[in-house]
Amino acid sequence: MVKSQGREGGQAQIFSEDYPQITAIQPASGPVGTVVTLTGKNFNPSIAGNRLLFWSSVPVAPTAASSTSLQVVVPAGAKTGPLYLYKYVKGEFGQADAEYVSQSSPVDFTVTP
Repeated sequence: MVKSQGREGGQAQIFSEDYPQITAIQPASGPVGTVVTLTGKNFNPSIAGNRLLFWSSVPVAPTAASSTSLQVVVPAGAKTGPLYLYKYVKGEFGQADAEYVSQSSPVDFTVTP
């Protein structure tokens, strides 16, 4: 089962209280290898329970996780655009029966040279 929340249409619709809510990204730009901190609420406090997707890259695990903060390193191949957060509510990344909810970032992350 997949549920998604995003910026399309100007207003996000919340279908579940399980949805993560990204309120800030710091820094909002940087080169590959930059450590980015996302703050918000309803994050999975387990590193294995989250995956982040930078525009045009593969999903990456955060390097640190709490229910209100995630840290992730900008991966090779990332391009400027939104970040997508996948919070696993059943199982973990790669499991066939895993279930997750997702949200895109409120602002784009800018990848710099």
